[in-house]
Amino acid sequence: MINIVEFALNIYPIYASANSNPISDPDHLLDTLAGEPTLETGDHTWDRVFQIILNLGNTPKRIYFPASYTCTTALDPAPDPATYTKYPILNTLNIDRPVIISGDGGRSTIIEYANETVLSPAIRVLATGVTMEHFKVRRSNTGQMEHGILLSEPASIKQLYVELALSDGIHIEETANGCHLYYVKLYNNARYGFFTAASNGVSIALDVNANLEGAVIDQSKSGNNYYGCHTAGIESGPQPISYQAKNGLFLGCYAEFNQLSPKIDKPGIWIGAESEIPVGSGTIWKDQTFYIQDKNRGIRFENRTGGSIVDFTAGGALKGIIFEFGANEDFQTGLFPFERLDNADLDERQISTVRSRFDLYRQLEELIDQRQQLIERLEQTSDEEELAEIKILLGNNQSRKNSVNFEISTVEESIKDIPIGSLDDVLFGRWRLEYTPDQAGAYSNWYRLRYYAQPMLNDPESVLVPAEVSTGMAFSSTVANTTDNGSGHRLLGYVAFPRGFFIGSGVNRIKIGISDIAPENPTKIGDIIFNSNPAVGSPAGWVCADVGSGTAWRTFGIVEE
Repeated sequence: MINIVEFALNIYPIYASANSNPISDPDHLLDTLAGEPTLETGDHTWDRVFQIILNLGNTPKRIYFPASYTCTTALDPAPDPATYTKYPILNTLNIDRPVIISGDGGRSTIIEYANETVLSPAIRVLATGVTMEHFKVRRSNTGQMEHGILLSEPASIKQLYVELALSDGIHIEETANGCHLYYVKLYNNARYGFFTAASNGVSIALDVNANLEGAVIDQSKSGNNYYGCHTAGIESGPQPISYQAKNGLFLGCYAEFNQLSPKIDKPGIWIGAESEIPVGSGTIWKDQTFYIQDKNRGIRFENRTGGSIVDFTAGGALKGIIFEFGANEDFQTGLFPFERLDNADLDERQISTVRSRFDLYRQLEELIDQRQQLIERLEQTSDEEELAEIKILLGNNQSRKNSVNFEISTVEESIKDIPIGSLDDVLFGRWRLEYTPDQAGAYSNWYRLRYYAQPMLNDPESVLVPAEVSTGMAFSSTVANTTDNGSGHRLLGYVAFPRGFFIGSGVNRIKIGISDIAPENPTKIGDIIFNSNPAVGSPAGWVCADVGSGTAWRTFGIVEE
């Protein structure tokens, strides 16, 4: 390992003099290297020191940048000697051979690109076998750093910070297949935090925040793997893309600050994503993409390619719920009043605003539910590490709630002048298969397929309680009521239809348990409705018959005394 500061003090002056570029004041070389270099005064810069080390005949395996360095000889007048905490460079660090470059930490060792006239990356990798770890790359106030790090060949990057690039924090070219990134933070870059055109890479725990045009942009041909990555947008204004990929595998990745949803152009897999994927924010899913999400500690499957079932959740912490599912209008945006929009003079932007309102309330409901679960965990544990983790999660939850509430207030303000009437009575719902042995009433200790309809309440802090619950089907279990009260028959394995039972469609439909009064409007010849409450002298049901001049309902099966 070569310590770049010790090399600068003891060996670099020899190389400089040998190349007719002597150092005027060797005792204060570190002051010169730490100054603000320009093209006119930059005869001696840290990038030149680095390049000499890299070009040594026996290339070192590691070049080490300490977090700080001090000029040991005092200048006249005091207060020198001075201690410096950054390494200004005037030229790109071109790495054309295998080497490890390390520092004392992403917050401690700082390499700063300070060239005011040349737009160029701070570091460019031109050889395989390069590792960079434990330092920060950034642009000076007037520097023209295009990318923080440009990879033309694959490299390993560990625990690095990259900020303030005029383009991308890390930019990976198509030739750099197989890059590995671990715990890299990319923030406040003017275009993308992370961009790759290469494939077969692995990125673990990328933290990509406040990059103006996008966080993780993957334009590779065959995809990369992302594990536990986090993105956040900006606190106001149009939000950048969180994830964009043609393909790939994403495990445990999520986004904050209501970023635009991931854009997947070809089949891809998302597993364990924490963040809500907003509806109506551009192209979300295409082809055969599906999405597996943590939902109430269970697993949610979503397929947004079209089709009737778009959401299915299995397991979870919600009491008694085995799985739940919903169709497009049920689960994503509620029973959206599209008919209100048909005759309204609205443009696409206004329609999108109205629809986004429903999605925001859904996000808020899930955050409220998540917060309640975290509070329950907080009350049940005494482990210090778990308590600290829960408090962090509660803080993140509150931050996301604040962001969603801000979005809601913005939408509510912009929706005031849209002439579609009140939206407060609009419902959304879902089907749930439940088993609740401690619930009283009919079909207790049964498995029940129930439909929940929930109002979109204006109070963002209220827990949304179902306004109506309809049991469509119930299945008796081994602990269900063992006999029917009337006949005494065992009910083990029986199926009940509390809302009625429909057989067939179109013509010759049979409806059982629907009504106890005569139907009024004839439908199709052969339709049959059984009386749900027959009594002596009343019919067993009604049938739609051909009466010559049309169709009419006629009774059948009069109940005798």
